Amino acid sequence: MPYVLCQRHGTHAAPLLCSHLCNAVTNREPLPEAFCVEAWYHAYPLGVRYLCPGCAQIMGVATNRTVWRDEDAMDRLTDLRDLGTVCPRCFDEAQQSETL
Repeated sequence: MPYVLCQRHGTHAAPLLCSHLCNAVTNREPLPEAFCVEAWYHAYPLGVRYLCPGCAQIMGVATNRTVWRDEDAMDRLTDLRDLGTVCPRCFDEAQQSETL
């Protein structure tokens, strides 16, 4: 798991976001809905990614908090491109407010 050093919140394990969400958080812009995608292989978690509505549509994600548990979960998770990291506390703040 990647880590970030935030000037406001310190060092944290960082979530992986599509570039659109990452840019919105970094630039303190209004955040669109964030679709959470979680992938599992057998009984093991592979990871969680957050996608904007456009990236979610491209990946076929129709509902928030989508969980992939099939044989193709790892392949679909690694197909997600242009991911970035942000401070999880900044991401939480952005999700809780209309504007930062």
